[in-house]
Amino acid sequence: MAAILSAAIFAFLSPITASMLHNGSTIAILLRALAGAGLPDKPRARRKHAALH
Repeated sequence: MAAILSAAIFAFLSPITASMLHNGSTIAILLRALAGAGLPDKPRARRKHAALH
């Protein structure tokens, strides 16, 4: 991501292109992290709390 921002600073990329690349790489990193974390196979059962009267 630093290369994208550096290219924008030195006017090698337009601001729109730089922002799209930056946001796209951020989303890709987040999706990769979510895929690596994995999701549970079954949702946890919710506990029912006894109602206080």
